[in-house]
Amino acid sequence: MLWSLYQPQGMLARQSILVTISVHDYAAVSADALLKAEAEARRIFRQAGVQTTWLNCSPRLELEKVEPDDCSLVNSTHLVLKILETAKNTQVGEGLDVLGSSLVTENRTSYYAYAYYDRIQQLAEGRNLGHALLAAVLVHEIGHLLLQSNAHSPSGIMCGRWSGDELRQISEGIMYFTPTQSRLIQTRVQQLSLGTAKQDALPFLLYNNNLIIVKGSIGPIKDLNIILDTGTSPTTVSRDIAQRLNLSGNSQLQMTLDGMALVQRAILSHIQVGGLGTDSLPVVVQDLSFVDRKVGIPVAVIAGFDVLSSGNFTIDYQKREIVFGLSAATKKSVRLETRTPFLTVKANIDGRELQLLVDSGTPGILIYRKRFEAKSERCFSDHTLVETATGTSQSQWFLASSVSLGKENLGRRRVVIEDADPVADDFDGLFGLINLGFHRVTFDLENGLLGWD
Repeated sequence: MLWSLYQPQGMLARQSILVTISVHDYAAVSADALLKAEAEARRIFRQAGVQTTWLNCSPRLELEKVEPDDCSLVNSTHLVLKILETAKNTQVGEGLDVLGSSLVTENRTSYYAYAYYDRIQQLAEGRNLGHALLAAVLVHEIGHLLLQSNAHSPSGIMCGRWSGDELRQISEGIMYFTPTQSRLIQTRVQQLSLGTAKQDALPFLLYNNNLIIVKGSIGPIKDLNIILDTGTSPTTVSRDIAQRLNLSGNSQLQMTLDGMALVQRAILSHIQVGGLGTDSLPVVVQDLSFVDRKVGIPVAVIAGFDVLSSGNFTIDYQKREIVFGLSAATKKSVRLETRTPFLTVKANIDGRELQLLVDSGTPGILIYRKRFEAKSERCFSDHTLVETATGTSQSQWFLASSVSLGKENLGRRRVVIEDADPVADDFDGLFGLINLGFHRVTFDLENGLLGWD
């Protein structure tokens, strides 16, 4: 029998269990069809005891400046579903029976799902299913994300193959989650709403006491060494990996990790780091052998803030792990002055207000000499080498008697003065993390806060 005959009493009244889905339409689905599909998907999730809000996002709406502000948000209860025009250049193969996919890492929070509109439209027209088939695909793929599983069930909306009987149920509007799946989804979303769900913890290694290196995948290539660096954008791909992926693009002069250089710009089909995934990412291709020599292992990518900016995350230096999504509150915090294209905070160093870029690839505080006029500070030149994701340089330093972020006084701190030209006009220097004694740093991008313990 179908799940609709066994719906628990009172389930429809549970309005507080809420999930938001941003639907990024790259297939130019008609507004009427999309609204009807979302309404049907909303009804199916309501049957499972979960309220859903659907945001319509598309390049056209963004161009017309009518796209909802929250379209850029991604977190554990704000998921993303992309409707692609075709499955071409994806990893799902040529079989027309694959109507969608989701990026699920077992037992971890995942955020992204996909629907392939050419295949959906072809089947819907052949079986006279209208918008109902698109709705079922949306629910099925979001279901994978909420259930945290790639597994399918023998029956119901999470059935792996839809043949005559399943398509009839979709047409009649009676294809639902099973009771067990509904309970699992309710529990999962409630935990996420309360911040008690198991977090997507990604272990990392710390090289040179400042470079965070994790394992990830780029396109079909897995188990690669990836540096995560909040102070880098755009993401940089090594030439070796670019050749393996047959990346091609235009070359141009650009300020890079190793100074002004001729770089190749390209589009990376997909990068996956833990539960965080990004598609069609503009990147630069550069020789990263100087980074390989510095850390002693081959580095495939330096993933910048353009990858990390899709949702909240926490760097736990004590546990050597990064948590994506919700995280426990920190004791101290400061407001982020800018969130695009970089994160910056306002710091006060010996009475001088400076705008600093939050850079996980820098161990401490670094200020560009052109932006900082020394007063009575005594500067030291003891062959200090500054290690950042950009490389190594020799600089002077001084001991600031007072460094503060917002209302939080960090006390006396060593400050490096860098002779190199600033890489942008938006900030006066770099604000590193680990040498400041920060054990856990949260990046609350939704609320514009940098927190630490």
